[in-house]
Amino acid sequence: MVRWANPARDPVDILLVEDSEDDAELVQRALAADGLADHLAWAQDGQQAVDFIDSYHPAGAREGRQPPRVIMLDLKIPKITGLDVLSRLRGDALTPLAATPVVVVTSSSHNGDIREAYARGATGYVVKPVEYARFKQVMQHVAVYWLTINKPLTEAANQ
Repeated sequence: MVRWANPARDPVDILLVEDSEDDAELVQRALAADGLADHLAWAQDGQQAVDFIDSYHPAGAREGRQPPRVIMLDLKIPKITGLDVLSRLRGDALTPLAATPVVVVTSSSHNGDIREAYARGATGYVVKPVEYARFKQVMQHVAVYWLTINKPLTEAANQ
């Protein structure tokens, strides 16, 4: 059974924005194998992602709530596209999530999508491998880098 963090009460290290339940479960299982999925929250569409982002706005945020360490964002999601979620996230300097790394994780390898994602502020761009073993390996590498190797801005600011 897949267990997702509840952003209203649990800390969130990774926000996964993915409309495919199957892909979301594959990501969760890949990360659980290395103990990286304990604080993984899932937004199933662009509106849920925007609601999550808005919950960190200073006007409505809970005191002491830490932003996720990374956002994994699919481009082709319903209600609000991944590119528009990215623009919204990068366009609001007041939210603590403005500096959160955003790794686009998508099936699109089109140069136009890649250029546009970086132009709107993506930190990285990963094309989802089709073969499960490679998919699992790539998701684990992304999570390990952002959760254990990368030094987040929030840590540097507090020192």
